[in-house]
Amino acid sequence: MKKLLFITNCQGPTLLNRFLRRGYADFERQYQSLPVIQIHRRSPEDAPREQEMMAQADVIVAQPVFAQGHALHFEAIRRLCDAGGKTLLTIPALHFSGQFATERTTVWPGEYPFGRTEDLLLAALYCKGISASEAATGYHATEVFTGQELRAQVDRAIEEFRARERAVDYSISMSGYYAQHLREDWLHYVKSHPRACVYAYMVEQVAGRLGCVEATPDQTVGAKGNDQFSLPLKAWVKQSLGLRCADEEGACYFQNAKIPFEEVISHLWAYYDRIGRAQILQAYGTSPVFERVLG
Repeated sequence: MKKLLFITNCQGPTLLNRFLRRGYADFERQYQSLPVIQIHRRSPEDAPREQEMMAQADVIVAQPVFAQGHALHFEAIRRLCDAGGKTLLTIPALHFSGQFATERTTVWPGEYPFGRTEDLLLAALYCKGISASEAATGYHATEVFTGQELRAQVDRAIEEFRARERAVDYSISMSGYYAQHLREDWLHYVKSHPRACVYAYMVEQVAGRLGCVEATPDQTVGAKGNDQFSLPLKAWVKQSLGLRCADEEGACYFQNAKIPFEEVISHLWAYYDRIGRAQILQAYGTSPVFERVLG
């Protein structure tokens, strides 16, 4: 039995435990899974344990990190695998904002209540001084980009994904899936949190590379992707892009619980109240979204 180690962001545990382990009957006959190393949660004190697990592993599945000086820099992992005769599979980080139009990684510190994803349209609506109820409506009605601008934005997002894949030569490619399914499927809860359909495609590719062939799709029925947080797809974006996928317009996930969209906005408003409008404007005030909402 081979030892398998994932070195990933928060997507690794979901891929392994919800889809790979449950979705292939022969997986656990072939592999012993070591604890997933989640790059964003590690601390310097974890280094000895990480080195021990990497030494034990026969197969490493990694989302490459290229930050200078990082203890888990991709080149160091690749050298370890080459020297030790280990199999290295590389998979892309599943970050895609093509269906959301105004999302970005937040600039706020760890206590930000919505993971690491922030929607600039909601932030701009807060600075406009409207209520959570009004913002829930404005989110779907405030068109800050034209259809042409949205289509160009989506094309850039897919091309940037392809460029990342070309630069690293990933073992698993996902950009084609996003391009093909953009209009048919609701792909992500938020930018960095894929839904089950994305994982179902990726796990099929990973399982094939691992030699797992006994698929048991009935065991993953109802499995979710990274459902810690979600935002609905904006009505004006769906219309402009011709999205035919259905989402849960009036509900969101917040800390793994499904609650009304207006309640999620109320949580954000409470956080923005602590930050203050001036700081938000300083961070985002020159962005096209803010300029078009606030004038």
